[in-house]
Amino acid sequence: MYTNTSDLLVGTEGDLCGSSNASGGLSEEKKEALNWIAYKIIGPTIVSIGLLGNVLNLIVLTRPSFKGVTYTYLIGLACSDIGVLLCAVAFMGTKHSNSVVVKWFPEEIS
Repeated sequence: MYTNTSDLLVGTEGDLCGSSNASGGLSEEKKEALNWIAYKIIGPTIVSIGLLGNVLNLIVLTRPSFKGVTYTYLIGLACSDIGVLLCAVAFMGTKHSNSVVVKWFPEEIS
C-alpha cells in the first residue's frame, strides 16, 4: 500500500496517475487505491456536507417568516437533494462485493 498520496498519484515519469506500466494505464494496485480514496473518503465527505447543508436549509426555510412560492420551491429542492444524496450512499457501496445492490443485481454491476 502507498504511504502518501504523492507516491500514489505521481509515477516514475512524474505524470499524474503515473503511466509507469508498459500498457500506459494504471496498475491494479493504483486503481484499487484510487477507488478506495474516491469511495471511502471523498464520496462520503461530499455526501455528509451535502446532507448537513440541506438539513440546515430545511430548518431555515420552514420558519413561519418564509411563506412564499419561492421558499416552497427551495424546500422541494432541498428535499430532492437529500433523496439524491441518500441514493448516492447506496450506490457508493456497489464497488464492494459485500454490497446489497451487488447481491441483488450481480450480473449488471461490474
